Amino acid sequence: IIWYRENELRELDNLIRARFVEMFGNIKENRFIKCKMREVAHIKHGYAYSGEYFSDKDNGVVLVTPGNFALGGGFQEIKNKYFTSKYPEEYVLHPGDLIVTMTDLSKKADTLGYGAIIPDNTSKIYLHNQRIGLFDELDKRLNPVFVRWFMQTDEYRLEIVKTSTGSTVHHTSPDRILDSLIFLPPIQLQNDFVKFANQVDKSKVILPKPPFNVII
Repeated sequence: IIWYRENELRELDNLIRARFVEMFGNIKENRFIKCKMREVAHIKHGYAYSGEYFSDKDNGVVLVTPGNFALGGGFQEIKNKYFTSKYPEEYVLHPGDLIVTMTDLSKKADTLGYGAIIPDNTSKIYLHNQRIGLFDELDKRLNPVFVRWFMQTDEYRLEIVKTSTGSTVHHTSPDRILDSLIFLPPIQLQNDFVKFANQVDKSKVILPKPPFNVII
């Protein structure tokens, strides 16, 4: 059942990626204006929360970590970490915020530099943790969901991994991310893609059950 579910989710993400390439191509092409990301964005560092207040018990205050980034990008809540003390209000994340992971523990840097969007969940508070970057400034010519999917492209990923530091734990930084190139398609074209991506994401919630029974 787990394999079936994960396979369905991968196929839906592949559908979105295929649509992205169909609509925008890749950064090596000259279909759209290109610039360094720092010309259209700024990334804010997270806050160093004290580990003595970390908990696995759900109190509604989620400390966002690299574990909240799914393979291939996107936000997940499989094994949340929670924070049990006071926290600075300026490091509370909001629905729709674009974040990026700057540390990866895997050998292949499976999630390094990937983007995710903070979900609209009124039952939880999400805290901006260290080693997580927040796009606190983004040019109006860019849709944050478009940027989230751009950060899954092979060309961007290769650049981030190539410039990362560390052997067992991989690190990148706001400067390295902002030094990468991004293209600027017309905002309406971006919005059309985002509508498609959001529609596909909605279908993840209503996937049919596996066509077989489980006997326990």
